[in-house]
Amino acid sequence: MGLKVALNAAEGAASSDVAQILMNAAEHKPWNQGLWLATEVGAIEGIPFGLGDIGTSPGDREAIRKGAQQAATASLDAGAAIASATAARVSRAYRSVTQMLEDAMRANAELQGLLNQARLNGYGTLNPLV
Repeated sequence: MGLKVALNAAEGAASSDVAQILMNAAEHKPWNQGLWLATEVGAIEGIPFGLGDIGTSPGDREAIRKGAQQAATASLDAGAAIASATAARVSRAYRSVTQMLEDAMRANAELQGLLNQARLNGYGTLNPLV
């Protein structure tokens, strides 16, 4: 399959080179002026034709089917692994937040107890006679 793409890219580069050389000759410019750009453009333009040739034979279609199936399986496996790792992180974060809330509630209860004890003992009042 890659050979078809490479051949079409080479054909595109060659045809663009010939066209550039002929245009340079017609315009009385050096034969190699703009040749590198023409080669690159021709090669890039040839790639879609090579890709279009892929899939025309039964062997190509089978290779494409197998590649797509392998890619889909790998994608599903990766998705499952990511989902599992994410679930584990979320679970750890939930436990951490829950623990922090429980600690805050205990600290609040202790603080309320201390404030109540201070009120019973007369501390914390603004009345100097008490």
